[in-house]
Amino acid sequence: MVNVGFNFMSILAIVDLALAIAYLVTAILNAGMRSRLIGGLGITLYIIQGLMVIVILPLCGFILWFQGWRLDPILATQQFLLHVLLIYLAFKDALIFGIVSRQSQR
Repeated sequence: MVNVGFNFMSILAIVDLALAIAYLVTAILNAGMRSRLIGGLGITLYIIQGLMVIVILPLCGFILWFQGWRLDPILATQQFLLHVLLIYLAFKDALIFGIVSRQSQR
């Protein structure tokens, strides 16, 4: 049974899809800039990370979109806290990369 409605989990599903698209764009834009800073092994790990995020995040979004109505409030809270953590880590990574790239340009 598939029941698609507009609830809190569907909002998180939309956030997942938007973050996957944003991550794809930033990964493409930052790949050239990071190559000088982190070397060959770092670029390889960065590519693997990018591919995993681009595949897993939309998959999680589709699962939340179609099956999120089944979650009880405790699991919904857990999903929300997990998304808050992921967004924080993404902004922290972007901020640290911005600081490091500015210092390397000096």
